[in-house]
Amino acid sequence: MKPIHLLVIVQWQGREIALALSRFASTLVRSLLEEVCSTQGLPPGERWALRFEGRPLAPDQRLSEAIPGIEEQRGVVLYLLPESEMLPRTDHDISLDAAPGGAPAEQGPTGIPEPYRPPVVEDFDTILTGPGAEAEDEYEAESVVALESEPITGVFRAPRAPAPAAPAPPLPAAVPATLPPGAVPRAAAVAAAPAPRTAQRQATVRYFHRMNPERTFPLLVVLSKKMIREVVKKAVAQASSQRFEVATDVPVEIEPVLPGCDCYPPKKCVLAQRDEVSVTFWIVPRVLGKLSQPHVLIRQDGKDLAEVPLEIKVVKQTATVCAGVLSLALPFASTLMQHFRLDFSSQLQENFALYAQVANFLLRSLSPEMLGGILLATTLALYLLRRPRKREVFWDVESVNDE
Repeated sequence: MKPIHLLVIVQWQGREIALALSRFASTLVRSLLEEVCSTQGLPPGERWALRFEGRPLAPDQRLSEAIPGIEEQRGVVLYLLPESEMLPRTDHDISLDAAPGGAPAEQGPTGIPEPYRPPVVEDFDTILTGPGAEAEDEYEAESVVALESEPITGVFRAPRAPAPAAPAPPLPAAVPATLPPGAVPRAAAVAAAPAPRTAQRQATVRYFHRMNPERTFPLLVVLSKKMIREVVKKAVAQASSQRFEVATDVPVEIEPVLPGCDCYPPKKCVLAQRDEVSVTFWIVPRVLGKLSQPHVLIRQDGKDLAEVPLEIKVVKQTATVCAGVLSLALPFASTLMQHFRLDFSSQLQENFALYAQVANFLLRSLSPEMLGGILLATTLALYLLRRPRKREVFWDVESVNDE
């Protein structure tokens, strides 16, 4: 029969002592208990008990009976602690002060017990200290592995149990538990969060009201405390919003909304901490004609603070191109007409013979009915182009019943 390696941890007055023993499975729990108490000089006035995995062991049982399957285990950890520290109290404890004949033993001295001093053991191996009870599992594993080599008997000082955590200070009650007669409870004063700093600002937009397609034009937005003076420049306009209140420590979002135009950047966020904050956007028109409801939005925290309406029209330089072409073509055409006597002066001398021939040809070629039809068709076409337009129903929103 092979001996069993035991690690007995004595817990008393907040201290722990670890003993490495080697005993057979037929050993009585009572004899093991008396041996440990006598070798360690534990006070006989206390009632001691052995515990295994949280349950007490009966003193009259053998280790093989108290711990089933102990022969197959590599090592066993037992705890020895007094009855005063065992909750709940069990009947499997043993008293060292009981006389052999059953007579009560003499009571020890009353008062504060002297501090416990373990006796000097000559055959100890190592004395270990650790951070606290959280290393208990680590000590158990190390001790069991160490006992596998050969049966030894030694003394190990286990780490002390951690000190109980200090209780949290009670929260201040808004209303005392008891009030004087006639007193009216009042809610406790709660410190309000500091209000954000606000300021009055006005949005001013300076832009080109007439633009050309596929070109870049600046658009300047200014958030200012005072009104901005309007500049006098061709094709430049300026629009302002009403004064609004803005938080100076929260970003303000500025977004130009120009349908049919590209805007760089699409939007921008600034802080209105200074008296004047300016942001420049660059506009590239992609359509022709007057833009539909162009404006600049000022937001903060998802809320619209102001809206500045604009008036922008995109036009081509067609007239300029035509004037440039005519400035080059008309002098050359006038010279050719004088050379072929088609100009006004030459025809005046000839009594407009050429013009008369053209008019006579048209009058003889066209019958009165055909001439009237052409004039009537021209009149109808002009009416259709100039007639009053119908009201645009695209923007009409009218709700109807589900039926």
